[in-house]
Amino acid sequence: MRNLPRDLTEDGLQTQLEPFMTRLGIVDYLCEKPRRKPFGNVTFLHRRDGQNFLNVHGQDRPSLKSKLQLMGTQVLCTLSNRPPQDFALKSLQHTVEQREQLSQEVKEEEPSISFNLLSFSCGYCTFVGDQLAYVPEVQWQERGIVRFTKRNMIIKLNNKNHIRIPLNTVVELVWFRDGSLTLTLSEVPIFFSSIPSIEVMMAQLYNTNLNGKIWNTAEANRSRLCALGEKHAEVIGRCLVYQFHVLTDDLSRKIEGLKKREITITRHDLATQKTHMKDLGDFPTQLHALRKELADYTQNNSLPFGVLFQLQALAYNAYLHPVTVLGLAKELRRIMKVDQAAGKSFISVDAMRKLFDMIDWPSPHGNPMDFEVSSLVAALKQNGQEIQDGFEQRAGLFGPTANMARINRVMITPTRITLHGPEMEPNNRILRKFPNHHEHFIRAQFCDENGQDLYFNTRISYDDIYARFKLALKHGIQIAGRMYKFLGFSHSSLRSHSVWVSFTT
Repeated sequence: MRNLPRDLTEDGLQTQLEPFMTRLGIVDYLCEKPRRKPFGNVTFLHRRDGQNFLNVHGQDRPSLKSKLQLMGTQVLCTLSNRPPQDFALKSLQHTVEQREQLSQEVKEEEPSISFNLLSFSCGYCTFVGDQLAYVPEVQWQERGIVRFTKRNMIIKLNNKNHIRIPLNTVVELVWFRDGSLTLTLSEVPIFFSSIPSIEVMMAQLYNTNLNGKIWNTAEANRSRLCALGEKHAEVIGRCLVYQFHVLTDDLSRKIEGLKKREITITRHDLATQKTHMKDLGDFPTQLHALRKELADYTQNNSLPFGVLFQLQALAYNAYLHPVTVLGLAKELRRIMKVDQAAGKSFISVDAMRKLFDMIDWPSPHGNPMDFEVSSLVAALKQNGQEIQDGFEQRAGLFGPTANMARINRVMITPTRITLHGPEMEPNNRILRKFPNHHEHFIRAQFCDENGQDLYFNTRISYDDIYARFKLALKHGIQIAGRMYKFLGFSHSSLRSHSVWVSFTT
C-alpha cells in the first residue's frame, strides 16, 4: 500500500481498513505501517482474501488509478513482490486458534439454573448448644426468580427489585429438601431497583429525577440501593446470611448442577430461631449496647483505644455477634486489671489483629466452642505469648519509622462501614505535627463492597449511594465513643477515593 498518510499509525491503518474488510467478509489480516512513512503492508492469512481485496481495491496499472481512499488520500494497492513473513502468518494463526477456543468455551458454558422464589430473609447463623441455627432479622414475602449464572446469583423480585450476589463471595450454601437455600456471604450483596419506564421518560422530558433534582444520567433504568428498607439498613452490614425459600420441583437435580460452579454446598436441616437472645432484644439493639459499652471503656480508659478499635471491628466486619464481642470486651477489661496489678499484659493490637485470621464462619460442621468467649481469650493469650517470645519476628519490621506511621483505616461502602488496620501510611504534615496522637487520625476510603472503586455507569443511578457518602462526610464516623469527622484530603488521597478524618477532644 503506497501513498498512505504519513501520520497514520499502524493501529490507525487497521481501523481505517476495518469497514472495507468487513464488507468483503475478511477477518484474518495483519497491518504493518512504519512511522511517518507513506507506505505499509497488509498480510492476509488466506490467499483468497488477499486476492478478493485486490480485485476490489487494487491499483489499475494502466492508468495508475487508485480504487481505495483513506482519510481523503488516494491509496495505491498492489501485490507485494516479497513473500509473507512466517512470523506474521503464525501470529494470525494463533489469533484464529484463540478465537475458536473462546467460541468453544462460550458454547460449552453451563446454562443458568433457576428456582422459583417464594420468600427470603436476612439474618445470621449462631450455635444453639451443639447445633447451628439460623436467626432471621428481616423477612420478605416477595416472590420472584432465583437464577445462578456462571459468576453470579441473580434474584429478580416481582416488585422490580434485583439482588446480585457474586458467587466468589459465597462462603457456603446450605440446602434442605424443604426448599431452603441458606447462603453465608463474605460481602454484602448488590441491590438494585428498576426505574419505571414512564418515570424515566418524564425525567428525560423535564430534565429532573423523581426527587426534583437534576437528572444526570438520563439513560439510567436502574437505581443502586443501600438496602431493601429501613429495617434492612440497620442490619445489612453485619448480617451476611440470606435464606431463600424456593419451590422444591426438581430440587436435587438443580443442586447437583450448582456443584459444578465451585460453590461449597452442604445438605443440612438448618434449624430456625425466631430470636437469638430474647431478653437482649434484636440485632440493632445488641449492636447499640456494644457501642455504648465500648464508649464507656474509652471514657474510663478501661482498655487501650487500639484494642477497642479491634473489638468494634469484630462486630462491624461481621466476624462475631455483638453479644459475643461484648462478652469478650468485659473479660478483657477484667483480665487487664489483673495484669496491670501483676505488671504484665498480653492484650495488644497485634494479638487482636491476628485473632481475625483465626475466626471461621459458623458452619453446620463447625466447632461451637470456637465462638465462645473463653476460647477467644485463650487464642488471644497464645497470640500475645507468641509475640512476646519473638515467634512473630516480622511484626517488628513493620513498626513506625521516621517516614511511616501506623494508621487505622475505615471503608465506607454503599451498605456499611468496616474497620481495618492499623496499616503503614507515609507521614504527612499533620502526622508529623502530632507524632503522639496518630490514633486521632483515620483514613476513610469510599469504595464498593469488594473494596474496589465504585465505577460510574450511565445506566445506573447512584443518587442513594452518593447521599450515603455525603452523610458520612457530614456527620462523621463513631468508633468506640470517639467521633471522627472530616479533616481534609490531598491529591493522592483523592485519586484513591479517600479522605482524612480526625477526632478532637
